[in-house]
Amino acid sequence: GLGDVYKRQQYQLHLRYLRAKELLSTSQLSISEIAYALNFETVSQFSTFFTKKEGLSPSKFRRQSQQ
Repeated sequence: GLGDVYKRQQYQLHLRYLRAKELLSTSQLSISEIAYALNFETVSQFSTFFTKKEGLSPSKFRRQSQQ
């Protein structure tokens, strides 16, 4: 049913979020490279998604995680 589709979408988004955190903290990829690697259409779409989930922008998260 629709509930299952929604759950699957949420799960996929959660996996993308976890992968984004991993790439931001461990890789040298640029934020735009990460955005495209995770199939976001634009960098701003990725930034908005990540900031809503994490409470920090991708660049701020990266700076904090690499200290």
